[in-house]
Amino acid sequence: MREHKYKAWNKDHNFMGLVYEIDFRYGIVKIETDEGTTHTFGITKVELLQFTGLHDKNGSPVYESDIVRYVRECEKVASVSYNEDIAAFLFGEDEIGDNITDIEVIGNIYQHPELINRR
Repeated sequence: MREHKYKAWNKDHNFMGLVYEIDFRYGIVKIETDEGTTHTFGITKVELLQFTGLHDKNGSPVYESDIVRYVRECEKVASVSYNEDIAAFLFGEDEIGDNITDIEVIGNIYQHPELINRR
């Protein structure tokens, strides 16, 4: 069975955390930061970032909006997104799947946007 988990970027306070509860009825999201503090926000105040089902070469989970370094014919750096038209996660223009190796999460588009523009 597929594992469903999320991270969230808080737009107003500029921090990332792991989602441990989503209450659709009341429109709230509960987030725990890396420091262990917990916060509750309205669902419209966060960007929900879905787990892709992949882990990088260091064992870190790969989420939407992460920036990854990977190899597909050559080394590339790209952000992770979900394409609804083809129902698939992408690394930049590359569909996640065959022929992608050495995946490493190096940041995310919110806290490290400069990593995308380095190449």
